[in-house]
Amino acid sequence: MVLGASALAEGSVEGGGPGMKWTPYHRFEIQSALSPQAAIEALKAHVEERRMFRVGVFPNPANDKRFHGDVSADSFSISRITGYRNSFLPNVTGKVRGTGSRSTIDVEMKLHSLVVVLLIVIMAMLLLIVGAAAFAADAMGLVSLVLLPALAYGGVLWGFWFEAEKQERALREIFNGT
Repeated sequence: MVLGASALAEGSVEGGGPGMKWTPYHRFEIQSALSPQAAIEALKAHVEERRMFRVGVFPNPANDKRFHGDVSADSFSISRITGYRNSFLPNVTGKVRGTGSRSTIDVEMKLHSLVVVLLIVIMAMLLLIVGAAAFAADAMGLVSLVLLPALAYGGVLWGFWFEAEKQERALREIFNGT
């Protein structure tokens, strides 16, 4: 549980959740009727080995439940296989806990740490460039000071949440959960 956050953290993406999320981070819980071992096996059926390059993968609905990554006895670290490039694709980590004959899957989605570092560097450079234009008392530079970083961050959020919704839906279907 995150400091001060509810047990379901940010809630579900489906149905819009509790409102607009302003960070590329999503944490949620899936309650499944499957046992922990059956839940892991169900996930393994949809997870392939990580490969640096994939050839012949094109965007189609059949990819919605295809993931690549690592699955262990009680945890996983995966990403969805897409037929396109999305640098803001969420990395999904999770832990499967047994609750009697049922299981609870705690899932966390976040950006790859290298992407976060690169975004910080790009945003800092963007702010320096735009700030220099604003310092020169250029009116467009002042507008750009707010507009360009906001648009860039909006693009990051769109890329992340576009995929996060698909991945959450796929995981809920795989685990037959709620």
